Amino acid sequence: MRRIAIFSDSNRSVTAGLIRCAIAYATDQPEMSVAALVTRNPQAWEYRRGARFRVAARAALVAMSNSEVGWTPPQRFRVPPEIPVLTSDEFPTNSAELRTRLRDELGVDTLLSLYFGGILSEEFLSAFPDAVNYHPALLPRNRGLAPIGFAIYAGDAQIGFTFHRMTPGIDEGPILAQGSVPVGAGVPVSVLTRQLGDLAVATLPSVLDEVRDGAPGSPQAGEATYHSRIEVRSMINIAHPEEVTRDELQRRLNAFGSLRLTIDGGRWPVSRLAPANRHRLRFTTSDGIELGVSHLADLPAWLVRARRRLGGFRPGRTGSTTETG
Repeated sequence: MRRIAIFSDSNRSVTAGLIRCAIAYATDQPEMSVAALVTRNPQAWEYRRGARFRVAARAALVAMSNSEVGWTPPQRFRVPPEIPVLTSDEFPTNSAELRTRLRDELGVDTLLSLYFGGILSEEFLSAFPDAVNYHPALLPRNRGLAPIGFAIYAGDAQIGFTFHRMTPGIDEGPILAQGSVPVGAGVPVSVLTRQLGDLAVATLPSVLDEVRDGAPGSPQAGEATYHSRIEVRSMINIAHPEEVTRDELQRRLNAFGSLRLTIDGGRWPVSRLAPANRHRLRFTTSDGIELGVSHLADLPAWLVRARRRLGGFRPGRTGSTTETG
């Protein structure tokens, strides 16, 4: 019996679909099951009283506010009660306690990482026969963070994903499967991410079969690139948007879905720009074009500003709903 532990910090559309697929597929296999979900973000998996309504209400509002760009509400996944959720508060990443709980008590022999932000150590990985990671890039290009955003920003003709065996090196393990979708002109990153996620979900069962059959995977070949957290922050955090051209701002928005711009002394999660017109938040770019902020965190800017004045908006915890990696 192969016992799988899923590692994930995200419960948004792509991740939710992958986890749902893994559990459903394992349930249908007599020699396979999902034994636990490990997370550093327990809030993503909690369903407190009223939380589902608030999430659904916000998703509906965002969908109505972005219907013209093809935005759809994120889908969340509720972990079945028979699958324990192990949090980093109780079982720190790479700890002996986590290793004992998974391997010795739950009989886990396979790790499946789906948007997990922690780095699993060589010692921890060596305790399990198989460990597989999902990375939304065509490895070895775009290892590290925000791979979809950097691929689009670089002008790649396609974005892709890789399922690979995990090694101590970040995103460096042998490849089990890859897939890609074309980057169409004007197609929002949220739509591209959803298309890529659908393809990854369809590919996951064959990956689990390969792991069960002991497939070693193929070594990564080609030029490798890596993007760090510092590089991501330098791309999306813009303290002086007035020193950037309109085209560069739009290029970054198209790639990453959201930017944090400092305007009028405030730091705002900007998801859409427009001609200044009636917008209260506005600035002039380095090439002399006056722009206004029409959407913040995928919601109309006027609504977010009103909520902030009433104390109901937390910019530090709100941003693009796109899973760009």
